Amino acid sequence: MLSLFSWSTSPVYIEHFTLNLYERQPKLVSFKFLHTSDLHIGRVFSSIEPDLGHRLTEARQRTIEKLATLAKNYEIQHIIVAGDVWDKADPPLETVRQTVKLMSVNNKITWWLMPGNHDPYGSNKLWQTIKSISNSNIKLLLEPRPYSVAPSIFLLPAPLTSKTPGCDLTKWMDNAKLPLDSIKVGVAHGSVHPSQGKRIFNYRASKQSIISRDRAKDAALDYLALGDAHGTKRITDRVWYSGTPEIDKFHEQDHGNVLRVEIKKNIVSSVSHVTKERTTTFDWQVRHYECETGVMPDIKVPKLSTTASQTLIKLNLSGTISRDHYSTVRSQLEKMNQDIAYVRRSEENLTISLTTHSTTDVTKLFPYQSNIDNEILSVVKQLALEENDTTLLPSQRLNATNSLNLLSEIVMEELRE
Repeated sequence: MLSLFSWSTSPVYIEHFTLNLYERQPKLVSFKFLHTSDLHIGRVFSSIEPDLGHRLTEARQRTIEKLATLAKNYEIQHIIVAGDVWDKADPPLETVRQTVKLMSVNNKITWWLMPGNHDPYGSNKLWQTIKSISNSNIKLLLEPRPYSVAPSIFLLPAPLTSKTPGCDLTKWMDNAKLPLDSIKVGVAHGSVHPSQGKRIFNYRASKQSIISRDRAKDAALDYLALGDAHGTKRITDRVWYSGTPEIDKFHEQDHGNVLRVEIKKNIVSSVSHVTKERTTTFDWQVRHYECETGVMPDIKVPKLSTTASQTLIKLNLSGTISRDHYSTVRSQLEKMNQDIAYVRRSEENLTISLTTHSTTDVTKLFPYQSNIDNEILSVVKQLALEENDTTLLPSQRLNATNSLNLLSEIVMEELRE
């Protein structure tokens, strides 16, 4: 009768089996791509003078060429746009055609486009139009299902079908049945649930539509490419907002970038490398100046990261400033406006020390009131009220003071004649 361990007398078989076990290496899968979002192509800058506004709109269109060039330089074949390709759901047809044409120039680069809250996949014809005129290198992520990029590489999108979805559209990713050793990249657009004690970046987002902070972990994603926030932001090592590649507003977040991502994975581990690349043409800067009574603020043209013709600056003035210094500051800003593409000043938190006119002062300014037209007197009284109205902006009160003084000079000159 054979003993229980009699098979061990065949060492060749055992050694051969053990050797194969250690020689076999896990299959390595790699995926390189650009992660971008919020292109907002076709946006109109109505609050800015027309010539500059037109240049800003064109810059958003030219972002397509910049991204394609960046991809080519790094030998990247895929660009993922995580929502808001267009600024609205019904852009002009010519804008759509021009965008598709630019994306089709290099057919070795595949564009993966997903609808966001500005261009949702709803009842409008935008995405059907894109589908009908696109080349094979433009892929539309219109359904919540896995899309195969290459063997063992999948995109899991959460496309928006309305501006406010009312639920977490990424939840389906938890149940996606895909091989364990495949690379899975989620694509979503919206606010992520904040970590404890922090505020959701988009305060207008409904609680129901907030994306789970743990989605990458729960769905075993190697990377979650997010859109909606216009600044680049890391949520976790595997969850990032790319931000808009072309700055479009005054903000102090890190705008104007694209993310270069490389994922390497086998059955044992997954590693993601994320690199930020600067892409913006226009630079929108915010500068703060705290003013003190009796001290002239040193307002100079800040260091420019782009040319002056491509720089927009917002100056936040706060504190207290004398009338004379304020007049000098306004002259400096007018000079700066000639050198820079656009300058905007904010004075909501600024107080100007004014020597206002009391009723007696106004009488002194216009000593011969009996000889002055009643309509002019009515204007004088209104200006005196505005000059002392603390609910008005300092600049408005100063304008009233200057108008009173100028009107007094004109009236007195006429009376002297």
